[in-house]
Amino acid sequence: MQHSLSNTLNIRIGLVILCVNMVISLLFWAFFVWLAENEFKNNIELQTKHLSDAFTQQLWLFDLNATKKLSILALDAPDIIGLRLLDHTKKIITNEGVFQGKSVVHINNELRYGGQTLVGSIELAFVNVAMKEQRNIIFLTVFSIVGATLVVTFYFIPFLLERHLVRPLNDLQQDMISLADGKFRQSNLSGQKTEIQYIIDVFNKMASALAQREEDQRKTEQKLRESQERSLSLFNGSKDSIFTTTQQVVFIDINPAMLTLLGYTENEIDTIIAQIFMRAGMTGYLY
Repeated sequence: MQHSLSNTLNIRIGLVILCVNMVISLLFWAFFVWLAENEFKNNIELQTKHLSDAFTQQLWLFDLNATKKLSILALDAPDIIGLRLLDHTKKIITNEGVFQGKSVVHINNELRYGGQTLVGSIELAFVNVAMKEQRNIIFLTVFSIVGATLVVTFYFIPFLLERHLVRPLNDLQQDMISLADGKFRQSNLSGQKTEIQYIIDVFNKMASALAQREEDQRKTEQKLRESQERSLSLFNGSKDSIFTTTQQVVFIDINPAMLTLLGYTENEIDTIIAQIFMRAGMTGYLY
């Protein structure tokens, strides 16, 4: 079963672009997931530092009421789901929120006043609540890019193939049909892409060569006809008797001067002359 070149190229180019899109989409997805996770990590470090500094100050002042209020306020942050504060003896001062769950990140940090004196420790549980939403946005973005690319591909690639490949080849095919019919004219196609233009140039050279050969043959045939006409004119107009025969004394040509000399018609002379030459033992003389 034969398939058109444009359909085959459409399918293959479409598959190649689809595969490339999938690879790019996976890389795009991985990059943005990494970017989101890195942003979440930096946010954890920043919040941990701020909370550690604040609780270190409160524990150094031993202001437990302010410490508990600060714990409740800290849980208002969307990424913090659990906070446990301990004093320097590991006694729990406050324990708010939850520490178990999927994708929970635990942070343990010692609290030292002035970077030296241990006043307690803090345990934090973080969860990236925005990750799911971010992944949905990334997925929709990737899906939109892939879909738009495929739509553009399947509409734009056939247009390019039709313009730069199918149409020139169809026109060239018509020129080849004309060439096969004996019309040795060059193609009017020009300004095509390098590969197509090379085929057109080769076709034009072939058409030009065939046209030149036909012209040479026509001139040769014309010269031959003119030569035959001159020879026939000399043969018929000569006052000398001229004739040609085969080896079996069958006359091929007899000029009017020969017929006038003998007084016979061309039909009558065939038999008479043949008998004369046979008696004389002569064949094929030309006078």
